Amino acid sequence: MNSSIKKILVLDDEPIITDTLSNLLDLMMDCEVKTYNHPLLALEDEWLNNQSLDLVISDFMMPEIDGFEFLKAVELKHPKCLSILLTGYADKNNAIKCINEINLYYYLEKPWQNDDLMKIIENAFEKQTLEKRLADKVVALEKSNNEVSRLYEILQTTHDHTLNENTVLQESILIRNFHLQAILDYVDEGFFMVDEHLIIQSEYSQKCLEMFKQAIENKYLPELLYPYDVENQNFLKDLMSDILEGEIPRELLLPLLPEQIHINQKIYALGFYFIDHTPEKLLMISDKMFIVTLFDISESMHLKEVMEEEHQQFDMILEVYRSGNAIKAALKDYHHFSQQIPELLSQNIPDETKIRIIFRQVHTFKGMFSQLKMKQTVDALHALESKILEIEKSGIIKSISQLSFNQAIDKDLEILERKLGLDFVDLNEAVVIDKEKLIHLESQLMPFCHEPHIKSLLEEIQSFRFKSFKNLLEPFDNYIQDLSEKLNKPMDPFVIEGEDFEIDQEIYRDFTNSLVHVVRNMMDHGIEAQEERSLKEKPLSGKIQGSVRIIDEHIQLILKNDGCPIDPEVIKEKAHKKGLKTEPCSKEEVLQLIFEADISTSDEITSLSGRGIGLAAVKHELLRLGGRVKISSDPNETQYEFMIPLYKGLLSHEAIENVFIRGVSLYLERYGSTLEVNKTCNTFDALWMGVEIPFDGLYSGVIHSFVQEASLTYLAEKHGFHKDDLKTMKNEVFKEIMNTLIGNGLGMLPGNTNMVEIGIPKVLEGIPETSCNWYTISNEKVTLIIRLL
Repeated sequence: MNSSIKKILVLDDEPIITDTLSNLLDLMMDCEVKTYNHPLLALEDEWLNNQSLDLVISDFMMPEIDGFEFLKAVELKHPKCLSILLTGYADKNNAIKCINEINLYYYLEKPWQNDDLMKIIENAFEKQTLEKRLADKVVALEKSNNEVSRLYEILQTTHDHTLNENTVLQESILIRNFHLQAILDYVDEGFFMVDEHLIIQSEYSQKCLEMFKQAIENKYLPELLYPYDVENQNFLKDLMSDILEGEIPRELLLPLLPEQIHINQKIYALGFYFIDHTPEKLLMISDKMFIVTLFDISESMHLKEVMEEEHQQFDMILEVYRSGNAIKAALKDYHHFSQQIPELLSQNIPDETKIRIIFRQVHTFKGMFSQLKMKQTVDALHALESKILEIEKSGIIKSISQLSFNQAIDKDLEILERKLGLDFVDLNEAVVIDKEKLIHLESQLMPFCHEPHIKSLLEEIQSFRFKSFKNLLEPFDNYIQDLSEKLNKPMDPFVIEGEDFEIDQEIYRDFTNSLVHVVRNMMDHGIEAQEERSLKEKPLSGKIQGSVRIIDEHIQLILKNDGCPIDPEVIKEKAHKKGLKTEPCSKEEVLQLIFEADISTSDEITSLSGRGIGLAAVKHELLRLGGRVKISSDPNETQYEFMIPLYKGLLSHEAIENVFIRGVSLYLERYGSTLEVNKTCNTFDALWMGVEIPFDGLYSGVIHSFVQEASLTYLAEKHGFHKDDLKTMKNEVFKEIMNTLIGNGLGMLPGNTNMVEIGIPKVLEGIPETSCNWYTISNEKVTLIIRLL
């Protein structure tokens, strides 16, 4: 492993904080981060006990033991490890206690700014490097002082020597002092000596003249460093007084000394070094004399920031070229999603359902934009996830409308537009055919596709926008390699075997985008670390493979990996805690539970996994398509086999009807047990209420639906209506409920669903004649009869 990679431990009893800090550190620096939410678990973990550690970031107020006790225990294991204490309590006594009794590097109060925290961490590591460089110089200086001390001892023990001999010795000492000043004149750093009164001595390097634009001899140190900041002057004066008086061990106060200083529009790293037991009469340096060093880090900090920013931008732009129109589709879908949030919040469905829908979408978009290397967007969406969870806990769902969904993509989008132009997808000024016009033309030809020449024309038009199904899966190769570096798990290239056929990518894109959660889980939970793979006699490089083919008018998509198996017992335990039925269940049925919301085999929430939402998003998109999945897992291989209906262009009336009925059924299942769906003849009487709702756009038609009084009462209660509402506004309540049901049903149509608009509901006055084109959706609580014309 690269020795330059810093190992950082983050401890906080709030998972949101450890998750955020881990994501921040991972994005901003080359480091290995381990997070914990309980101090005792951290102290018992082999990761902490069996390797060196560079930095610990710990909360103060935690269960069982506080941050002070934790850092004290860590210091025993890792004496050279830096430590930073975070606390929401502005308690100076806590800081003093930590400074006095442990080697605390910095004390930071919550809430903090991420930029400030990163500067503190970077300066800590920079200070270590500078201290090592200066230590080498101090060693050389100490060797010189030791020689002078030896001469001084000779002078004391040979006091009866002649005056001439003493004169020769003094000349030797003067020559050494002359050499010291000569060294200072050529040191390429700020380097000066300060006495116990904080007055700068004559021994300072020529570089100081360039830094301060003046001679600094006899200057007062606090005023020199902070010429316009009285508060910092007083702080430095008091702190240096405590250090020099020696009542408190010096090493406990040193972390409070400033580490950076701005001088004449430049940034310098500060170092303070104290000289003890130096012969006073020879070098004229007292026991309380100390050295201050300044090293110009302005350019290095600026270059580092510029390089990191340019590297990130390059990765993103390169991915735009590779992905083609994928980024345009992702941005368009996200824009549509953010616009629909107010409408979703206004629907009469449970608040918990609204939050879950929004959270699931944000989670999926985070995976999509991660593949496109849009790191600032991913970071913003991850922060949005945490805020949504906080809102869910508070129960104040209206707060969601105040979140900055639109601004989440602004920074990356601005970079792309600046680098590639406003129309950054059309890089080669190619002729662009308006896709929506093509789709509109297809919809006009669809009713006549039974005629051979119309069918041929329709296929030719579709060929303009149909693309290979494999193209939708190709971005996973880059994503797997990125995760390979991030998780330190070498991976073979992602290979897609099988047939190559063209489809309407708009229909399947949401589903293939959601598969990022399957791939991520395979990498995070399935593929073992190199050491474990070696013990199992597996190749050190892991493997994730895909294959696609058409079987019986279905697309068979297989994703498999050669990692460790999924443990059914772990899933059972998690499902049992969530109140899900686990007995009696076959192994296959248990494995299917990982697609339920909030079921995760991970005990930690990271930027990769742990929330238990990702695979639930896969299930949602699979149900939209009317597909199914089968999971098999053994010690050598875990496989997901997806079977998805093959939709050839626009959906037929029968396909729309099937998807719509399935969508309504899934929505109603939120309020009760599984429903039965039957297509039968139905007879109505005066107890039935009916509604007609038109829809138009890419697909158009009319939906009729009927319910009885008991079903309406039940649905009204579940949608938050009061019993009095049914008495005074029965028709309006009925129309509102049915509009919600039909909207959710049509919302399951795969691809281009934003091109379908629902019209105004109308209550039907008469009772329809018996018909065999009705669907009955029912359970013990509700019966709904519906048809699509």
